[in-house]
Amino acid sequence: MSRRVNTSRAIALFCAGLVVLIAVCVIGALGGWRGFMHAPAEPVTAIAVPSASVDPLNEGRLVSVQGRLAYTRAPFDDELAIQVDDAAVLMRKVEMFQWQETCVAGVCTQAPAWSEAWIDTSTFQSRQGHSNPDDFPFASRQFTAEGIHLGAFKPDPGLILTQLEAQPRPLRLSELPANLAASSSELDGRIFLGNDPMHPVVGDLRIGYSVIPAATATLTGVQKEDRLLPPTTPLPAQDPAESD
Repeated sequence: MSRRVNTSRAIALFCAGLVVLIAVCVIGALGGWRGFMHAPAEPVTAIAVPSASVDPLNEGRLVSVQGRLAYTRAPFDDELAIQVDDAAVLMRKVEMFQWQETCVAGVCTQAPAWSEAWIDTSTFQSRQGHSNPDDFPFASRQFTAEGIHLGAFKPDPGLILTQLEAQPRPLRLSELPANLAASSSELDGRIFLGNDPMHPVVGDLRIGYSVIPAATATLTGVQKEDRLLPPTTPLPAQDPAESD
């Protein structure tokens, strides 16, 4: 009888020790008691996954997906009636020739220059003869294609804008509405709205476009079902040699 009791105690002690050992290993893997009490931090090392399908086992993980960026409808600038095929994002940059003021050691000078933002001259030290138009007729904007996907994944537009490089997209007069083209001229792939592109005056505009191509790309984000979302933890800097 005592031998049976001793055997039972030995088995119980062994099981208890095994449980403690497993608990120590789990807590250690989570970064100690602090990691055990709090959710583990989002990983900063992405795992490469195929773009053809979404693996539910990677839910919440940082993944790197390579494939062809595609869409169901090309981006369209509805104000200027510009549509660009083979682009995931179309970016319009509008600049106005405006008065700007520069002050150094209390001495302020005014001179016109190109600016994408409207400049309020009411704060100028010298306001006489230095007034800008009240507003832009149209401003800089971004136009995103509809139904963007990278294989089976739907990337967040923020990932595309931050991780892929934009390329200049020359604009031609023939692409503009007739009423706008009549008062415009081409200059270095951009459109100039004014009388003389070589001698702009305050209020003249220039418009340029750039695109993020719908082409083979690699995006890194957190997998949430079939979506790729921006990581909350900054990604490590890429080695320049790796991007060549």
